[in-house]
Amino acid sequence: MDPYRGNHEVWARSAWAAIDAAERAKLPMEGFFDGLPFDAKSLRRMRRVDWSDYGVICERMEERAGGPEGCRRLLAEGYHHVIPEIRAIAGSLVSAKALYRIVLEVVDPILLQPLVTSFEDLGEERVLISVRLRPGARPCGAFFRGSIGAFEGLPGHLDLPLPEVLFTEIDDVHGIYELQLPPSRTLAARIKRAARTPIRAVAPWILGYTSEGTPIGASFGGPTAGDDIGLRVTTATRVWKLTARQADVLRLLVQGRANKEIASDLGCAENTVELHVTQLFRRSGTSSRAQLIARFWSEL
Repeated sequence: MDPYRGNHEVWARSAWAAIDAAERAKLPMEGFFDGLPFDAKSLRRMRRVDWSDYGVICERMEERAGGPEGCRRLLAEGYHHVIPEIRAIAGSLVSAKALYRIVLEVVDPILLQPLVTSFEDLGEERVLISVRLRPGARPCGAFFRGSIGAFEGLPGHLDLPLPEVLFTEIDDVHGIYELQLPPSRTLAARIKRAARTPIRAVAPWILGYTSEGTPIGASFGGPTAGDDIGLRVTTATRVWKLTARQADVLRLLVQGRANKEIASDLGCAENTVELHVTQLFRRSGTSSRAQLIARFWSEL
């Protein structure tokens, strides 16, 4: 019996992505799910999986990829292709560094709750990433070894080349990774702004659920009262040439409010809100709520 089972869970989306990456690389899948409480089909219907089972997936991927280096190459070259949710907002982020920040500070803590992650900006496009398991989680060196490739592949969401891995320290319960990122095709002033921007509001639109498991149709507690939403809405109104009502809709939308809730708050029909949201996409140069929210918090 696995003494670690039941201690920690991860969002099933993480396991889907790993399986998709394995299948995309044409790894042999016969017997891949032996001993696991799900198969490829039933996994898609799950919301969470036990961390111990996720660890087995990581270990089998590494073995079938020919070892740590083979798995690293697989993830570096293809992992970003199997997570379209992140790619959908990547174009609205202003640098590779901003993308690493949102993944490590927003996405990973929701998808991979047994992990504690940290991100340090070392300057000159260098970053230091630290990942460690929480107490009681099953050790899994394959996860931390594979994370090298996953981190290498992140700039692929921005159509940038792989970063240079300067240093790693890895065992079965933690990993430290120092990377030299590729130059970003953006303005330095925007990068500086993004580096201190809270992009918490984007996470539910990437993942479909908040960290508490609430569907995105329900309101979630977006930025705190201390955040400068009002100032950013004022800037957006000027830069994007918004009407007063469009600004009202934007103010609520970036806090994660659904169209129905916005309509209720503003005392108008839901289809009127939908029209304003469509106009906000056009004026902000975005095509989805995720992109709009990301642009609001990273560029204004």
